[in-house]
Amino acid sequence: MSAQASGFTSTLPAGLAGIVCASLGLWLGFPSDLPSLPLLCLLYPAGLALLSRHARSWRSALLWGWAAGIPGHFAALYWLALPLSQVGGLPLLAAVPLALLVCCGLSIQCAVFTL
Repeated sequence: MSAQASGFTSTLPAGLAGIVCASLGLWLGFPSDLPSLPLLCLLYPAGLALLSRHARSWRSALLWGWAAGIPGHFAALYWLALPLSQVGGLPLLAAVPLALLVCCGLSIQCAVFTL
């Protein structure tokens, strides 16, 4: 299936806007070392709803939702690599991909939400 047939390229501006909204909502809306603004967490479901609305099929909705969850979860869980490295004894270069793998798994909930 080509990218045009799946609706991936035709929804690119709305998709990028949804990814940015969801990522900012996860990053700035939840508690962290950075100053957090709790009302910004509402950008997270708003961004996923935007992705769901502009997706051409359920497959593209899943893909866009999953793609939106990865940077958002990684921004919110940036600290996860440090305990894997310091407590788990892994080198930092091995801990970062494992933290990214956790974020990819957590992004499945974003993909399901966009359906």
